[in-house]
Amino acid sequence: MRLTIMFCLACLFCLSSVEAQKKRPKYNQINAEGQRVGYWIIKGKDGKPLAKGRYNENGGKEGRWRFYISPIGRYADEPDVVGQYENDVKNGRWELVDSRTKIKMKGKFTNDSMNGVWIVYNHLDDKLAAGKYLNGIRQDEWLLFKDDRLMAKGRYTNGQKKGRWQYDYYIDKGNVHIKGEFDFGQERASGKMEYYKVDRHPRFGTEELLVGTGSFLNGLREGRWIEYKRGLNGGELVATGYYDGEGRRTGLWKTTLDAEPFRQETFNDGRRQGVFKTYYDDGTPKYSTAYEDGLELGFFTSYYENGEIRAKGAHTILKDQKDMDTLFYKIELPYEYKFKLVDQDFEALNYNAINWIDKVDYSVSADSLEERWQEYLSYGLAKEFRIQKLTPRKQYSVRIGEYVQYHINGKEHIKGKYLPKLIIEYNPLTGRKERGYAKTGEWVENDPVGYLRFKYFFKDGVLVRMENNKGRKIDPYTFEELND
Repeated sequence: MRLTIMFCLACLFCLSSVEAQKKRPKYNQINAEGQRVGYWIIKGKDGKPLAKGRYNENGGKEGRWRFYISPIGRYADEPDVVGQYENDVKNGRWELVDSRTKIKMKGKFTNDSMNGVWIVYNHLDDKLAAGKYLNGIRQDEWLLFKDDRLMAKGRYTNGQKKGRWQYDYYIDKGNVHIKGEFDFGQERASGKMEYYKVDRHPRFGTEELLVGTGSFLNGLREGRWIEYKRGLNGGELVATGYYDGEGRRTGLWKTTLDAEPFRQETFNDGRRQGVFKTYYDDGTPKYSTAYEDGLELGFFTSYYENGEIRAKGAHTILKDQKDMDTLFYKIELPYEYKFKLVDQDFEALNYNAINWIDKVDYSVSADSLEERWQEYLSYGLAKEFRIQKLTPRKQYSVRIGEYVQYHINGKEHIKGKYLPKLIIEYNPLTGRKERGYAKTGEWVENDPVGYLRFKYFFKDGVLVRMENNKGRKIDPYTFEELND
C-alpha cells in the first residue's frame, strides 16, 4: 500500500512539473522564418539589457517596450525610454527619462511620430514645459513653468520660437516678481525684463516696487542692467553694471546690500578683471584686491569692521601648460532624439558623443536638428572624439612675497613670506589634507601687545622648526619644549 501511494505521488509530481514547464514563458524565440517572436530580452556585449519587449507572429514589435540606451540605464537596469508599438510602429503613450538630469517627457506617438501635447517634468515631477509636436517638431503654443506654476507662454514654428513670448513669474518664495516680453521676430529674442520687490502686509495688502531691469539683444543680455535678489540673511542685493551684448558682464559693477556698498568689481569677457572690493553691511571696506582673467593677482588688503587693516599680501598666477584640459566635440540634440535612438543599433553608437540639450525651451529649426542627427549617426561610430579645444588645466592664484597680519589694535600679529607654490598639507584641526600656500623662511607670531610669542621656520612650505619666545625648540601641537 505504501509503495502504491509513493508511486502515485511521484506520478503527480511529474505531471505537475510537465504542466509547469508548459506554462513557463519562453524567451528569445525564433519562428520557422527566422523572425523573433514572443517576449525578448535583448542584451549587449557586456550582458546588460538593451531592450525588453514582445514581438508579434510577424516579427514586429508589439505592446510595451523598454529601452536601455544610456550606459547608466543599462548598468542600473532602469529604462531610458518606454513606449507602445502596434505592428512595429510607435503608437500610443511614450515617455523618456534622462539618466543624468532625471528630466522626463511624456506624450503620444501616432504613426511613428511625436504628435499632440507633450509634457516635460523635472526630477520632482513638477511640470517644466508643455506644448504641441507635429511629426516630431515643436509647433504652435507652448507653456513654460517654474515651481509647477505658469512662467511664460509663446509659439513655435517648425522648431523655433516665433513672435512675442510673455514672461510673468515669481522667484525667491514669491518675494520677487519678474515680468517681461521677448520678440522672436528674428532667430533669437530681443526684449526686456523687469524685477519687482513684493511687500505683503496683513493689513495694507500687497505692494510691488520696481527694483531691477535689463534688456536682451539676440537672446543675450546687453546694455545697462540692475539686478535684484535677496541675500542669504534676508538683505536686498542690488547689482548695477553693463553687459557686452554677448551675455557677459563688462566694465565696473557695483553691488549694494540694503542700500549700503557691498561689492565693487570690474569684468572683461564675463571674468573679473581689475579692481575688486567688498564691504561690511554698514559700507565699511572689508577686502580689496585685483583680478586678471578671473584670477586674483597683485596686492590685497583685508580690514576689520572698525576700518583697521587686518592683513596685507600679494597674489600671483601659476600656470602649468603641460597639464591641459581637453574639450571634445559633441553634437547637441534635444532629449526627444532618444526616441530616434531606439530605432538604431544604439549599442554601436557612442551615447556620449551627444551633448543633450537640457534647456526645456530650446529653439532650433527642424532642418538644423536633422543635420545634427545625420552627423551623429556617422560621428557616433567613430573610435575617438574630435578635440575641440585645449586649455591649461592648472591655473591657480597663489600668495607670493611678504605677508603681514595685524591685531585689531594695529600691532603686527603674524609676519612672513610665501613662495609662489601650492602645497597639500595635513590640517590637524580638520583631520584632512588641504591645499594651501607655501610658506618659506622665518615666520613670527606676536601677542596683541607686540611681544614675540613664537617663531616658525619653513622650507618649501613644510614646517621644519618651531621656537618659543625664549628661542627654544617646541612641539608644534603640544607647545612643549624639546631637546635639540
